[in-house]
Amino acid sequence: NLVEKMEENLKRLRSRLKVVPLSGCGLCLGSMGLQSAVMELSEFASLPMLYYLVSIPFMILGFLFVGFYTFRMLLIPKLTKAELSNENGISQYATLFMGLSIGLDDKHFKDHVVTHIFWYLSFVVLILLMTRFLVHVLWSNPSLPKPVWFPPLVGVAVLARPSMILDMHIPLEFFLWVPVCLCFVLCPCIAALVLKDKDFANDSSVVILTAPFPLCTVVWIMTGGSPSINPQAVRSFIVVLYVLGSLLFFISIYAAFVRSSAIYAQRGHKWAAMTFPLIAYTRSSLLFSNCIVEGDPFMCSELAMPKNHTVEEPVSMTFYAWSWLTCGLFTTAVAGLVLYATWDICRILFKGTNDTTSTKNRSESGKDSEDKESSCSSGTAQQVDDEVRDIQLA
Repeated sequence: NLVEKMEENLKRLRSRLKVVPLSGCGLCLGSMGLQSAVMELSEFASLPMLYYLVSIPFMILGFLFVGFYTFRMLLIPKLTKAELSNENGISQYATLFMGLSIGLDDKHFKDHVVTHIFWYLSFVVLILLMTRFLVHVLWSNPSLPKPVWFPPLVGVAVLARPSMILDMHIPLEFFLWVPVCLCFVLCPCIAALVLKDKDFANDSSVVILTAPFPLCTVVWIMTGGSPSINPQAVRSFIVVLYVLGSLLFFISIYAAFVRSSAIYAQRGHKWAAMTFPLIAYTRSSLLFSNCIVEGDPFMCSELAMPKNHTVEEPVSMTFYAWSWLTCGLFTTAVAGLVLYATWDICRILFKGTNDTTSTKNRSESGKDSEDKESSCSSGTAQQVDDEVRDIQLA
């Protein structure tokens, strides 16, 4: 009886886990990105309490998502295999391990042996997901590029910082240059499709277009860029990355405004797609202002800042004001989005059903019943007309 009860409880647990959406993987990345942004903000502003009151709680939340979805993968391997057979599933799992890699780059963890082991694990998993995704979209199921392509393809950029810490020169060059090259290839195509067709990426995933260039900007500032080029070229290239990231940020905001009704209709856990892009642009603005414009080496790589560079005061003040405006606005917005989407996922888990799917099914069944009723009524009316015609003929 005990074994049967355990099997029954395990079956019930699996049925609950199956309905939990993969959006929590994106929430892991958003939480870890928010933790990093607030940590840097607390260092720049000399407000250590921000780190303890905001950064640490969201870091814990991110690690809880990592543990939960790892447990889900191990407990339901068939479901995981099915999810990894489509581009959305691969993209979601890529965000999970991106979040793990970013979260371990905390000042309390990055020098531990256990952290290095998990970084090596992230190397392997993200490279495998990138390879699997390329095989899927180029060979198995070719399609036009979409914003969801960025996490598995450009997301490997988060491994550049661990490569520098672990003194791995060849992987460092790979994780710096390959994501940047993919950004230059994919971003113009996807931006053109987003602007041309309102129905293309008609959901919150359109905001992912913001993330690639800001992510590369942050990575290049934090690592000092490629060792194969001189610091002046590194600084100029970082400026180009930030300008392009700002351009795509405004394009994404416009695209989201155009699709606002569709985005609002899917409110809930799917809003997790908007968390990391906003916080990535916030981090890039903060680091660009303090490291490149102000020339403050604190929390930045000195390789990314040439010696004795000067910036005119109006330009410096403009970037300074913009960076703090984005920090105040987007950190608050992302914190709210993370908490709201987390609540929605917990509701689905404990309720055991996904209301979005059930509502959709109910609406479809209601529509079918209405069609049947209308067809029956039309059939009855036709029968009455035939009887009247027969009586008149008689």
